[in-house]
Amino acid sequence: MKTVKIKVDVRRENCNCDFCLDVRCKKPEDIREIRNAIENYLVLIANQEEGQQ
Repeated sequence: MKTVKIKVDVRRENCNCDFCLDVRCKKPEDIREIRNAIENYLVLIANQEEGQQ
């Protein structure tokens, strides 16, 4: 099993662009959603790699 840590740095708070994927200007709940989506994707990839071996 591979462990991947995702570091999220929040610096900018006054960004009002909903389409920006820069995690530095997202609200904490948005960051959790993005992090969960990335983690789920990485788990999916890891499971596919294990299935091929």
